[in-house]
Amino acid sequence: MAEVAVQLGAALRLASFAVVPLDSGTSGAGRDVGERIADTWSLDSISRMARMLSELLDSHRISNGEAAVVGRGATWESAVGDIGWREDEVLVLGSSSGGSLSKVFLGPRAAKIARNSPVPVLVLPRQRG
Repeated sequence: MAEVAVQLGAALRLASFAVVPLDSGTSGAGRDVGERIADTWSLDSISRMARMLSELLDSHRISNGEAAVVGRGATWESAVGDIGWREDEVLVLGSSSGGSLSKVFLGPRAAKIARNSPVPVLVLPRQRG
């Protein structure tokens, strides 16, 4: 996907999404536990994505890396909308491994992300190897 950003001269912003339903406390642990887990996961995700961006910049595979962000919300719609999309952005998703060479296949989470995206979505086939 980094190669697509380079070919288009576009900045690369890595995003991940955390959905913490309002009723996530039904396990008996309470909603605050779900929020704390999401907090820890979000910080870890941002750290990993920031390292990936840095490595891509250092290796000159991309020339413009913006940020690593995590969108959070009680629903997929609110989580995807949480990252503050700009109207000039495009969401690029990689296909899941379930697709053949001539097809792309979105897993259930990627399908929810695509369905709730406020910007155009480009799905790229998974690279083999």
